[in-house]
Amino acid sequence: LGEKSTAKKMFEREIHRIERLAERGEPSHERASAYFLYARFLEGQDKYKEAKLAYDKALNAPFSQAEILAHAGYNSAVNLGQVNDGWQKLKTSICMAPHDASCHAIYSLFLAKNGMQTDATKHYNIALKLRPSL
Repeated sequence: LGEKSTAKKMFEREIHRIERLAERGEPSHERASAYFLYARFLEGQDKYKEAKLAYDKALNAPFSQAEILAHAGYNSAVNLGQVNDGWQKLKTSICMAPHDASCHAIYSLFLAKNGMQTDATKHYNIALKLRPSL
């Protein structure tokens, strides 16, 4: 429990630092990454609603990427039961970055969890072609 608390404090300090830079008008390309990593940490703690808020902040930050949208969609659909919202985010991530293996892999997981094995296999194979190391 102590390690989780320490990690949470570390994330919160880093986000606070980045937000202060943004308030001063300095570019903050790190903001999306910081919120994204914090959201992933919260998911690991089964704090899915808090993770959704962190994903939302990551998506609103400059330089947000399609992979963040894919993770946010997966969290909404699988962990929060907001299937339509999550599915839309996942599909949008694929449209934004059709050559991003991670987006296809995350979409594949979502499809498999929802019993759409044929489509899941299709997107997993696309991901493997784009990044054979998956």
